[in-house]
Amino acid sequence: MNKRLSASFAVPLFMVFCIAVFLFFLRPLSADGDFYHHIDTGRYVWQNHTLPTVDTWTFTAAGRPWVAHSWLGGLLLYLIFAHWSFPGIAVLLAGTAVVTFAALFWWLVLLRIPLPIRYAILGLTLPVVATRWPDRPEVFAYPLLVLLFIVNEIRRRHPNAVFGFPFILLLWANLYGANVLVGMALLIFFACTELLQKKKLTLIFGLSILSALGAAFVNGYGTRTVFYIANIPQIAQFQGEWAGILETIQKAPVEYILTFQYLVLIYLAFVAVFFLALIPGRRAIKPNWPMALLSAGLIFPFIAFRQAPIAAIIVLPMFGLALTAIAKKIRMIVIVICAVAAVVCIALSLWIHPPGLPDKTDPDNQTLISFLTTNHLSGRTYNNQQLGGFLTYYLPNQIKTFVDTRDDLFLGTSVMTDIVSMNNILSVLKKYSIDLVIVDFADGGPIYQPLFYDPNWAPVYLNNRSLVVVTRATAQSKHLPILDAVDPFSENGAKGGLETRALAQYKLGDNPTYIAQLLFATGDVDGAFTLAKTFPNGTGPQAPLVTIENTDFLFMISMNKRDCPAMKNELRIIDRNRRHPLLFNPPATLPSNYNKDAALYYRACTSDDRTAQAFARAYNAQTDVSMLDKAKFQQMFDGIRQAPLDR
Repeated sequence: MNKRLSASFAVPLFMVFCIAVFLFFLRPLSADGDFYHHIDTGRYVWQNHTLPTVDTWTFTAAGRPWVAHSWLGGLLLYLIFAHWSFPGIAVLLAGTAVVTFAALFWWLVLLRIPLPIRYAILGLTLPVVATRWPDRPEVFAYPLLVLLFIVNEIRRRHPNAVFGFPFILLLWANLYGANVLVGMALLIFFACTELLQKKKLTLIFGLSILSALGAAFVNGYGTRTVFYIANIPQIAQFQGEWAGILETIQKAPVEYILTFQYLVLIYLAFVAVFFLALIPGRRAIKPNWPMALLSAGLIFPFIAFRQAPIAAIIVLPMFGLALTAIAKKIRMIVIVICAVAAVVCIALSLWIHPPGLPDKTDPDNQTLISFLTTNHLSGRTYNNQQLGGFLTYYLPNQIKTFVDTRDDLFLGTSVMTDIVSMNNILSVLKKYSIDLVIVDFADGGPIYQPLFYDPNWAPVYLNNRSLVVVTRATAQSKHLPILDAVDPFSENGAKGGLETRALAQYKLGDNPTYIAQLLFATGDVDGAFTLAKTFPNGTGPQAPLVTIENTDFLFMISMNKRDCPAMKNELRIIDRNRRHPLLFNPPATLPSNYNKDAALYYRACTSDDRTAQAFARAYNAQTDVSMLDKAKFQQMFDGIRQAPLDR
């Protein structure tokens, strides 16, 4: 009777678990350059009924051999995206997560892990896997990895199950061949452990392993897909996503570390609870030594943090076996600790990546594409890496891009070097005979400023993210209005003395930040204040940086309005947010204009001139502030003495 009740309770509980996993992984997409180059690949395969062998999308690598190592995954993403856009992709990714965790659950059942332990360790694994769940074919490899373990476990009672190995490797090599070598290495590991344990391999097991290894080469490109991973050391020189924990913390910009530090915290919590279970449950190590050996995979994220999901997956069985082996009283304590850690880490993960269904379209991107198509802008295009695949997808017959995120394609060319070491955008445009510039101007920052002043180039489109620049001759022939007064890299977003005209030009696009700055610069302080109060302060780990930026602007408005109480309050907000903890560097503070604002506040609103001078010296000593900004500050600071604000 109790068993029947337990079974009837287990099924609904499992269904609730699957629904929870689906909702947890249902989230807005990054839709980055890699996502678009994969769906570009899928579209190519669908339209041409063959695999690409050379590049046809860029002009810098045209004709170079190229391996579409994830062509089947790209095809699946393309077909879903073409019919259901971003919501369809989000549902697919969440569904893949459900399949992965259902497979993990099944694996733990086969290992006879008790139900409470199953849910406790799966709950803690959930946010670790979510640290890296991108909108790329990469996610399709995770359920296949788990299936290899399941087949290896089932074969002990059903020897013919090993015939599943070749099919899994065949699917893996075509869905996401970039890391199929991981699956091949795992099969070799299975064979080696079988030899060590039983001193022989059965014919059927040996043949299944050999056929599976052979199946991995049936991917359209043979050895080039299987050994694609050999390119990673070179790619890692240009792409930080292959960095380990320590390297990222030491070298990554602060805005990246703000989020990354919490992902690391989630992983370290998983590692800590694992060892908390392993130490008292160490008697499970000897009879399960292959699983214990695989647990060394915990080191992977310290070498390349993107491998955190794989590390958590291969460690999971030893986690469960160790917990099961603990004495009953201690076991319950460890299970409770694991469950509490799971709840905390899941909450942290949801704070970092709030769940929800993405919008069907991105208005900013659609407006950009509409502008480019309406005005028939085409030719050799300089673009950011992340924009390459996006432009190829929406304008395949109109634009040839400079670069995209297929890093392996550009290894050995001057393109990657020119991107990484660029210090003169104009020389790069001349070197490659560029006709058109389309960039995310926040990615690269001031390197694009010369485009607003060079007589041969004309900015013709600008929203809060994208910039389009054409040759002046093209702008004139197509009668495109030239944004000749704007400079988004100057202090107020305008060229000197052209603030009023720049304001009108910014109003042509979606540029609320620059509009507010120019309203303030042109004397419409109330208008600037009203608009600035509508700026969102951001969510999640990035909120402090956004709040600092927005509040700094409000501080300058309050100073102009001679509102000392408001200045004091805004200074406190800036100070509180700049002290937002950097967990692995506690003394550090976030970048801000706090020293400048504090100097102005103490000079304008108090009689404590000594403190004002101290903050002024601190600001002038900052290495992240330009000499021009320091000169402007000093002029403002000195001017307060001559015409003090109301105190």
